[in-house]
Amino acid sequence: MFGLILGIVLVIGAFVIRAMFKAQELRPFRGIASGVVGLLGIVAVGWGAFNYNDAGYCQHIRTIFGTETNTCNTGWYFAGWGKTTAWPHEITVAHTDGATGESTFTAFTGSIMSPYRVRLADNWVGDVTQTTRFAIPQDSEQFLTMARKFRSPERLINTTLRPAVTASLDSVANMFTMEEYYAGGKRDQFKSEYKDAVEKGRARVRQTSFNEAGVNITRVAPSDSNVSQDTSDV
Repeated sequence: MFGLILGIVLVIGAFVIRAMFKAQELRPFRGIASGVVGLLGIVAVGWGAFNYNDAGYCQHIRTIFGTETNTCNTGWYFAGWGKTTAWPHEITVAHTDGATGESTFTAFTGSIMSPYRVRLADNWVGDVTQTTRFAIPQDSEQFLTMARKFRSPERLINTTLRPAVTASLDSVANMFTMEEYYAGGKRDQFKSEYKDAVEKGRARVRQTSFNEAGVNITRVAPSDSNVSQDTSDV
C-alpha cells in the first residue's frame, strides 16, 4: 500500500516538474528530472504490486481490492499492494537436547524446544526427544481455510501443533511402564504408537485391575442403606 501511494506521488511530481520549469534554459533539466522522478514512481507502483515467492513456501495474499488468494509456486506473483503471509510447506515441532529456553522459532519453519518430560504408567518419569514434521495443505480451498482460521504459522504452532505433540507423548507414555520400555523391548512400539497418535488421534487409556486369585471382591459402600449399596467387582 505504501509503495502504491509513493508511486502515485512521484508520478504526479514528474508532471509538476514539467509544468513548473518552462524556461528554455531549464528544459534539459526539466526533462531529466521529470523522467527520473516518473521512472521512480513507476518502479514504486510495480514494487508493491508484485512479490516473489521463494521455494518451499506458500503465500496467503490479501489485496487492497478485497480479494483473497494464495500461491505455492516459486516465482513472481501479483500481491495487489496488499498484505501477504508466508507459510512453509512443512512445519517442524521438535524437542532436542541442544535447545535452550522454552521455545525457539526458526525462520517460520517450526518450533524447537528442550526435551519433554513424560510420566509412564508406573509413575516413572523420563525426558523425550522427538522431531515431528507437519505438511500444510497446498490445495487452494484447504489452504485458505487454514490461513483464515490461524492467521499465521506461529499461531498454528502454539495453538494446535505443539499441544498435539505434547498431548500425544503424554498419552502414549501412559501405555508403558519403565520396565517395558527398557527391558521389554518396546521402544519401537512406543514410536509407532506415537506416530499413530499424531496422525489418527490419541488412544483412550484405561487402567484395569485384575484379581489373579479368581475371587470376586465386593466393595461395600459406607452406608448400610439399600440405595447406596455398591456390589461392583474389581
